[in-house]
Amino acid sequence: MWKTSLAFKILGFTAFLSFGILSSQAQDFQKVSIAEEYLGRGEIEKAEDIYEKLARNNENLPLIHKPYLDLLFSTKNFKQAEKYLNRAIKKNPEDMIYQVDRGRLYESQGEMSQAEKYFNNLIDDQAKDLNNLRNLAQEFYRAQEFDWAELTFLKGRKVAKNEGLFAHELANIYRMTNQKDKMVNEYVQMAVRNPKNRSYVKNVLQSALTDEEDLEAFESYLIDRIQKDGKEAFYPEMLIWANMQQRNFYGAFVQARSLDKRSKSNGDYLMNVAQMALRHQDYEHAVMAYDYVIEHYQKSPNYFLARNAIIKAREEQVKNTYPVEMNSIDELISSYEKLITEVPTSQTTLEAKKNKAMLHALYKGEYDIAINLLESVVGQQKVSKQLKLECKIALGDIYLLKDEPWESRLLYAQAEKEGRETPIGYDAKLRSAKLSYYTGDFKLAAAHLDVLKLATTREIANDAMSLSLLIKDNTALDSTETAMKTYAAIDLLLFQHKNDQALAGLKKMLTDFRGHSLQDEIHYLMAEVYKKQGSFPLALEHLQKVIDLNPADIKADDAMFEKAKIYEIYLKEKQAAMETYELLMKNYPGSIHVDESRKRFRALRGDFPN
Repeated sequence: MWKTSLAFKILGFTAFLSFGILSSQAQDFQKVSIAEEYLGRGEIEKAEDIYEKLARNNENLPLIHKPYLDLLFSTKNFKQAEKYLNRAIKKNPEDMIYQVDRGRLYESQGEMSQAEKYFNNLIDDQAKDLNNLRNLAQEFYRAQEFDWAELTFLKGRKVAKNEGLFAHELANIYRMTNQKDKMVNEYVQMAVRNPKNRSYVKNVLQSALTDEEDLEAFESYLIDRIQKDGKEAFYPEMLIWANMQQRNFYGAFVQARSLDKRSKSNGDYLMNVAQMALRHQDYEHAVMAYDYVIEHYQKSPNYFLARNAIIKAREEQVKNTYPVEMNSIDELISSYEKLITEVPTSQTTLEAKKNKAMLHALYKGEYDIAINLLESVVGQQKVSKQLKLECKIALGDIYLLKDEPWESRLLYAQAEKEGRETPIGYDAKLRSAKLSYYTGDFKLAAAHLDVLKLATTREIANDAMSLSLLIKDNTALDSTETAMKTYAAIDLLLFQHKNDQALAGLKKMLTDFRGHSLQDEIHYLMAEVYKKQGSFPLALEHLQKVIDLNPADIKADDAMFEKAKIYEIYLKEKQAAMETYELLMKNYPGSIHVDESRKRFRALRGDFPN
């Protein structure tokens, strides 16, 4: 009986102690909150008094250390700060935060030589243990003592006799302090020592090296490393990457050609350069790279890929050279036919059939030939899911060309369902949204677009955002939606390559809807039609009207970018193009076209000789 009674007494005493501790902690938290309130009201002495009392209990230090010490430094109460830090260090000798702040106290008092001596001794004291050095360096970093953090990590390297140690930590310090040369070296060496780091390093450098000067310095660094260590493939690989960041595809081609030959990689690097050049509409260098692969890597798996891709590159070039010449379209169709005949059936030949089908449909109006080609691809057992869905979307486009939108809607819906939550599925959903827009069902279009703006790839999200803004901005004050429906119907005519009808409709809209918010959109679309017809002076005239109507409008920088490209690509007026790119960068510094304008301006200036 007495044992049971004793057990209850012990349990009760333990509970009492626990309650007392919890109650005390709660009171201390409350006092910290009161001190913060005093600080907020500027009652410094009251706050300091509370902190000083709380500091007597070592368990409170993590709660109050930073605000208390900041307060003592700001009031220049250095004597109290020294007393507090000495006590904290004595009770917590392993915690580097108090040690580092002891040195900061010397700095705050202007005793720089004393602070330097103290920090050097502190580093030497921890040098025997790399973990201690790491902890010390991290506390230096926290306190924004970046020079001392760097010195501590470098000391760790020396002690461990390992030049790669703490590379990530040092790279972060150099990035924070804008020492880009040192940062680049640490990141690149991380990638050289461990290939698993390479994707990460590329991503970091892509966000860190944004200025022209940074990329040029990076190129110089890589060239120097290549000269010193010609066997390491990562340096030329990164040099290719750096050239492509600047849209210098000829420079990238030269480096890729050399690296492919040396590493016996069957043209892989050249294929990457070609794909990137094609993505940025540098058709000349895309064709150059594909052509080199076809000529020199005939036994490589890249050979057939390059044969298909080079036709695609030439196709893009033909389609973007206005007015489009039908002889060139016929030559492309023949090239695809030759590839399909000569190469055994594969994903490459099936993709060629899809591309050939779209040429028949878009430029020759041969819809039945196109449909038969696409259906033959969809019916193949070995066709990839991606290509199958691409063909279904293409079929939907062709039925829209034929003015059979119900068939288009069905095919888009099938592709969206089968490719749910994938880029190809989102593309199908965007086509459905555009179809609703073309037919004047803006409510349904907006519902599709709202989904696409939130969960999709950047390119599709941007397209969805643009179309959504177009609809909302031009229907909000027009309850009948007459103008918007007329405009959307004309947009469909352009999709169907009925350019003359579209142009006539746009001219009529300028008269029928004078002063409507769609005016800038109408002029922009007219410029697009005139460009396709090869009437470049008229295209420039309407683009300038877009800018003049409202220089601050979202469409103005787009119009200026298009003007610059017409001068550069179609009229070959180098000086006018450079002046327009320069004006865009000056007047619209936040435009999404600034980066591309800068690259094109530099290329026109001759920064990247071929």
